[in-house]
Amino acid sequence: MKQKINIAVILAAGKGSRLSNGNKNETLKVLSKINGKYLILENIQKLRSILHVKKIYIVGGYKINELKKFFNNHDKSIKIINNKEWEKGNGFSFKVACKLLKEKLFYMQAGDHYFNDILYKKVYLSKLDYAVACSKKLSFFHDFNDATKVFSKKFKILDIGKKIIKFNGFDAGFFIINPKKLQLKKSYASISEILQNSKKKINRFNIENNDWIDLDTKTDIKNFKTALKNKIFTLW
Repeated sequence: MKQKINIAVILAAGKGSRLSNGNKNETLKVLSKINGKYLILENIQKLRSILHVKKIYIVGGYKINELKKFFNNHDKSIKIINNKEWEKGNGFSFKVACKLLKEKLFYMQAGDHYFNDILYKKVYLSKLDYAVACSKKLSFFHDFNDATKVFSKKFKILDIGKKIIKFNGFDAGFFIINPKKLQLKKSYASISEILQNSKKKINRFNIENNDWIDLDTKTDIKNFKTALKNKIFTLW
């Protein structure tokens, strides 16, 4: 039986230049506000109410003071961690979190993703302690070229990455992490590399394609608003 997980990590260190179009005055993309609500606060609320998470850490990097100021005003219980090597890849944010939490199990999610309630409920009901949420297909609001693909057999992921040729699913950006099963070499710059080369093959658990969205570009934001209008997603 899976141990109770009380910790969640949100990765929010990136620059998000595709969303801001390089405008230095733009806010961090993880602090995007849609229909009057901050998406990151929506996800945090679900982590607490559905997964019963007690401690939440956010790994920042680019404009980290802006991130600290935001949570100082909105939720002082959130712990901000500084990834000084944020420009080298998201794997460095992952490694910063693992170093801090040592051998503790934790949930991890991409800060620029938004998840439906049902995803959190599926995670809560799962009996896995090392897994990644995957959808079999993509919806109209997903960018195929930017999506991280996975190839799995018997629910074990054998290959993962944006450019792999053979795949049967898509990484949705939500993970259940067991640091004991990882190899955190300095040469691994991405999360995909770390998971691909872990001591144990990470499990896959299936979700629906409408359970998640990656908000990387202004087109993604536009599509998300369309999905909200069509009640594919809801804001609390």
